[in-house]
Order: sequence, then C-alpha cells, then structure tokens
Amino acid sequence: MHRQPELQINTWVDDLAENNPNLEKIAAELNNRYEIYIHLRDGLERAKAILKMREQAATLAASLQRTIPSAVESSTPRRQGVNDNVRDILASLDPGTPKQHQAQIESLAKSCLATIDPGRAELLLTDLRVRVNRLNRATRDEQRCLAERRDKEAGEARDLIQRLGALGQAAEGALRDDLLKVSSGEAPFTEALRLAATSALAKAERNYAGFVLKDALEQLGYEVQDKFETLFAQDGSNFFQRPSWGDYHCRITVDADRERLNFDVVRYGAGETESLDRTLLDKEMEEKWCEEVPGLLCRLAENGVAVDLTRKLAPGSIALQVIDDERLKPKGREREKETLINYERSLQFNSNKGWLG
Repeated sequence: MHRQPELQINTWVDDLAENNPNLEKIAAELNNRYEIYIHLRDGLERAKAILKMREQAATLAASLQRTIPSAVESSTPRRQGVNDNVRDILASLDPGTPKQHQAQIESLAKSCLATIDPGRAELLLTDLRVRVNRLNRATRDEQRCLAERRDKEAGEARDLIQRLGALGQAAEGALRDDLLKVSSGEAPFTEALRLAATSALAKAERNYAGFVLKDALEQLGYEVQDKFETLFAQDGSNFFQRPSWGDYHCRITVDADRERLNFDVVRYGAGETESLDRTLLDKEMEEKWCEEVPGLLCRLAENGVAVDLTRKLAPGSIALQVIDDERLKPKGREREKETLINYERSLQFNSNKGWLG
C-alpha cells in the first residue's frame, strides 16, 4: 500500500516556536490528523482488496465447477452446500497470501468440488477450511511484522531527514526522494540507502563541527588559519592563536574516523638555540592554553558539539615542538622585512642619482 509523504512540519517548527507559542500544538494536531487519514485510507484499500478477492473466489468456484466430471450430482442440496462452503472459504483467503499457497488452496478446492463421495467431500472441506485459516494467520502475522518494520524504518528516515536539515545540509536529489518514500511507507529502507544517508549525515556533522569550532574560536578572540572550517571534512591539522601570542600557536589535529581531536601548543621557528628562559616561556604558554580549554569546550557544547576531555598532559611534561611552517610565519615580520627591503632599494636609488651627499 502506498502513502503520501508525511507532513514535514517538525523540521522548521522549532525556529518559529519563539514567535508563536501555539505553533508546536498546531503542528502536532496536523500530524495526528494526517496519521488518522493514513489509517483510514489503508483500511479502505484493504476492504477493496477483500471485495476483489471475494469476486475472484466466486469466479474461481464457478470455473472449478465447470471442470467437475458430469457424473457428479451438483444439484443435490448436500452438493450445493459443499459448493457454497468452498466459495465462502475461498473468499475468506487473505488477499496477501503468496501465489504458491493460493495455487495449493485452489487445487484442494477443486478436489473437494470434484469428489462424489459426500463423506470424503466433508473431510476435504474441513481440510480446506483449516489450511485457509492457518494461511490467513501466517499472512497476517507476516504483514504485521512488515508493517512494524516499515514504521520503524519510516521513523528512522524521518529522523535522518530532520537531522540533515538541522545541520543545514538538507537531503537533495535521489537521496531525498528515496528517504521520502521510506518515510511514507512506500519503500523499504535498503542497506545501500542507509549507507548513503548515514554517510551524508556524517559529512554534514563534520562540516557543522568545523564551522562551529571556527566560530567559537573567533568569538573567544582567536585568529584562525585559512580554510579552518574544512578541517573536519578533510582530516589533517590547522592552527590558531591569540594576536598576543607571537611565535606560539595552538595546533588542532582531527581524526574523523575515530572522532578524536588533539590540541597542542607549538612554537614557530627553526635553528633557534634553546635556553632555560625559552623553556620556561614554553611552559607558561601551555599553562595559558590549558586555562582557556574549559571555556572553549563550554562554547562548543552550547552550539551542539560535545567534546569529552579524555587525556590531558601537564604543561612542561614534554618538550614543546618547534616547527618551521610557512603558515605560521608572523605577518608583522613579513611586513617589516618588506618595508626594510623597499627602504634599502630607495637608498640605493637615491645614491645612484646623487641626491645623497
């Protein structure tokens, strides 16, 4: 049986609830009425299927009677009673009975109608009735299990659609169409579709986490490197720092498969001679970062990205890593260097012109 796609109200009701407190009640009432409509329509379709089955049963009984040998006395009251019972039993067969079982029932009904011995006809009639009742129970149990599975799958599909929408990555194209069919009970939730949907959801969650982290850091006063928001989608590492940190940066490394983040303080430079003062400064910068971690985690949690702190090293427990990465080169130094080069060129130019004494 086919259903129309369910009303997609819950995907946007939360955004409007603040302006209209009754909106949630209205949405719930509309969804309830839609569910009532679905049940009534399914019941009507089933009633039509039963009527059609009864018509087919009457036609089948008449067809079977025409195949009975002429020696059979079909005009006697007992024979007519057998014929009527066969027709009624066939009409009671559930429309969802598999074709191979329908064929077996038809064969037994034919034997019952063709039997001359009244006693044997009654035995076959009883066997026919028992088999039809047994098949009806099995068919209805199977249909009930199928309906329960479809309802569960429909809920799962609706949940995926809403979660994707909440992350700003609404399902599109074939994925959206297939999820809508599952959510309305028109199609099963295949493993291929489930894999595609969960992959899309994982990608949307990674993208969302990247934007949330970038926004949280900027709101807390940090400067982030270019393409920072794509960090979660592509794995790898990136850097951020406060303007006052100088050569120090915090490096974040993402392992999306294991859903892990790693933060560590690093220092930009190469070939610098280590000293006690530098080691103490390294430890001081790590202590500053450790003090700011709770605030960042709290800001992330407020925006739906929960991060559990599973491991923490005390500042100074291991030597701070010094790296030579062009992305970390201070912009101020570059500008100073460029200014100095331009100034030297100006001096050289003026000297050649004889403007300097």
